Amino acid sequence: GRLYNWTAAKDVCPDGWHLPSYDEWKVLESKFGGQIMAGQYLKAQAGSLSNNGDDEFGFSALPAGGRFIDDSEHDKVNYLYLGDNAFFWSSTPENDDYAYRMNIPYSSNTTNIRSIKQKYGHSVRCVRD
Repeated sequence: GRLYNWTAAKDVCPDGWHLPSYDEWKVLESKFGGQIMAGQYLKAQAGSLSNNGDDEFGFSALPAGGRFIDDSEHDKVNYLYLGDNAFFWSSTPENDDYAYRMNIPYSSNTTNIRSIKQKYGHSVRCVRD
């Protein structure tokens, strides 16, 4: 249930485990129906405000939302999307300020992987080495 910035997320996984890369998230997404359907199979059966998933593969993604920092409002911290979105960091940076993360929105069956500011807070899912 914790939300980590990207720097902290890279060090969270225990020995023998790692933060998945962008490519590993893409493999998971493609294995479970692609970007259009993977969300339905990866979402938990309960815990969201709207569209629960099938959780056919035991991934059990819960919509913990995220922590976002508004640069235009003197770094005001906002906790958003609780019950609506599951965000998971990847180990892959885009540049010095952005890194990739998997998003599983509960309003649809889709998934998307895109870069976002590293200072934001997202969940972590570790993968066995």
